Amino acid sequence: MPYTNGILRETLRTAPPGAGVPRFSYDDFELAGYRIPANYPVMLDPRIGNMDANLYTKPEQFEPLRWVPTKAKESACPFQGSALNLGIGSWFPGGFGAHQCPGVPLAELVGRMFITKISNEFDAWEFSGEGLDKSGDIDYVKIPVRIPRDDFGMRFTLN
Repeated sequence: MPYTNGILRETLRTAPPGAGVPRFSYDDFELAGYRIPANYPVMLDPRIGNMDANLYTKPEQFEPLRWVPTKAKESACPFQGSALNLGIGSWFPGGFGAHQCPGVPLAELVGRMFITKISNEFDAWEFSGEGLDKSGDIDYVKIPVRIPRDDFGMRFTLN
């Protein structure tokens, strides 16, 4: 199941379901030229770190093999397994630390079960391209959680 885990982790990296983790600043500080006063609400958006080229090789590319150990199978992916060596806080679709969503491990388990079940039960699935925005991405409602705005054209054929 290493590749299934990779698909799930890469999906959560590129499209985390939560819009971010709200926090309040403890002290006044400056960030990217902006002054943030103490006790000001700030949002920690996982999408920023999850797409950081300093952490992920070709971050804009959907590549499940970045989560698959190199010994699992040989591939043409030059950065296979690279995400497995990242530090704490480099991937946080549900936050991290004391405020991490306790449901993330359960969501990963249910996601693996879903991917496995759908792969075994259906002969084929196709994506018509309906429901995409102008850039070719699924048109999501992004806050408070990412969900497709409408039907996005996925059809399944049962075995």
